[in-house]
Amino acid sequence: MTTEKVEFLSDAYFDLLDSTPELAAYFALGERVIVVLDGVAYEVIQGQ
Repeated sequence: MTTEKVEFLSDAYFDLLDSTPELAAYFALGERVIVVLDGVAYEVIQGQ
């Protein structure tokens, strides 16, 4: 499964949390998290 990468604390990160608040509990676990929700794998990555 390919992940949709989201940079930790980026605008995209917060936009995703606003649109999908159920991810908040998982994203709160740390800076590197992979969560599968509704068939989409979201991967939180550290900034470049």
